[in-house]
Amino acid sequence: MAMMPRMATRPPSDDANQIIGLARWREVFCSQMFGLDITSSDPGFTAQLAQRRLGPVRATRLVAGPQQVIRGEGLIARDRSQSALDLVAVRAGVMEYEQAGRRGQVRASEAVLLDRRQPYRFAASASRSVAISLDHDWLTRWVPHPRTLAGLHIDGATGWGRVLAAVTDQLERGEQGPCPLPDGLIADQIAGLIALAAGEGGVADDARGERRFVRLLQLLHDHAHDPLLDVDSAAALLGLSRRTLFLICARGGVSFGQLLLRIRLERARDMLADQRTLGLPVQEIAYRCGFADPGHFSRRFAQSFGAPPARWRQTLHN
Repeated sequence: MAMMPRMATRPPSDDANQIIGLARWREVFCSQMFGLDITSSDPGFTAQLAQRRLGPVRATRLVAGPQQVIRGEGLIARDRSQSALDLVAVRAGVMEYEQAGRRGQVRASEAVLLDRRQPYRFAASASRSVAISLDHDWLTRWVPHPRTLAGLHIDGATGWGRVLAAVTDQLERGEQGPCPLPDGLIADQIAGLIALAAGEGGVADDARGERRFVRLLQLLHDHAHDPLLDVDSAAALLGLSRRTLFLICARGGVSFGQLLLRIRLERARDMLADQRTLGLPVQEIAYRCGFADPGHFSRRFAQSFGAPPARWRQTLHN
């Protein structure tokens, strides 16, 4: 892949965006990403990477010669904090993979989900790819059981996989000027697309339940601005009973109220962080995020983010 320097917003080493050989590639990848055992049969092997944060998500654009990669139990044990799922979207080349009893081949515009907490291996030709890293705990707001996605192949030619492929294509190309949306919102959209594409693949212990959870999350994102949104109105909009809605939330390990509050607070945080909304009073932002009581909003925001919204915004922009 032709790496674009603007992608690396915070270069972690002098090797960011530089063409490097196999030995240095192992060091750079393991320090910037996570532990892998990387070998290559190509004596002239070279590689590059560039990274960008999108709120809680990290996008990495990679170009590399042919390589064989193993993430075994020993590396997993050493990387105790690495509880994440990586969407590896191939833009050019071919990759053969194996994880969690699933195996297959990924070609251009296709993707595979690899869980860092489970062993896997893959062999790739000379390739370009985009890796999107999502922390398990954060991803549970979209997928209750991220581990069930390990080794899932996503077809980039049909359904939601096609939309996801378009997003990864844009990430590879790089931004052409300021992004019109907050990074956190883009991350949410990517996670939602992964959940939808995974549901199409019939993955997880209860694919229907996963799809229902994703539908609920999408509805809450679409209607979070409405202070009158409650369990009854959400159930009616989804065509479900109250009991079914409660069961869907329980499956995701959260109550309806907790889920709605989290979405509203995160939306408010993104608006307070956005330069384009600096002119909006905190009370107006609270209202736009579904909080009818500014005092309640301020208390909840402080509980979640460590400071009242006005002070949090002032600290961020000063």
